[in-house]
Amino acid sequence: MDDSLFTMVRASFREAGKRLPHDPTHAFIFFTAGEVMRKLFPGYVPFAESGGLWTRNADFARMLPLLRAHWEPYLDGRGSMEEAARRIAAGW
Repeated sequence: MDDSLFTMVRASFREAGKRLPHDPTHAFIFFTAGEVMRKLFPGYVPFAESGGLWTRNADFARMLPLLRAHWEPYLDGRGSMEEAARRIAAGW
């Protein structure tokens, strides 16, 4: 997953003319895993939240609202992965 996701995210950021964040795929993966688990297990608190990942890393903190706004709808079946990545890059 990491290689193909990185390729798509990098292309989206290049297309938008934006700097690629540090460890961009890790933010996507932590967010995705956390949201899937939260939906499967009500009350679950994702590690990225409980461990402070979103607050300890400036790029992750900046990425979180973009993931919520654009990646979460993709995870819910609304829109394509590529379009979500483009919107995240544009908002960066």
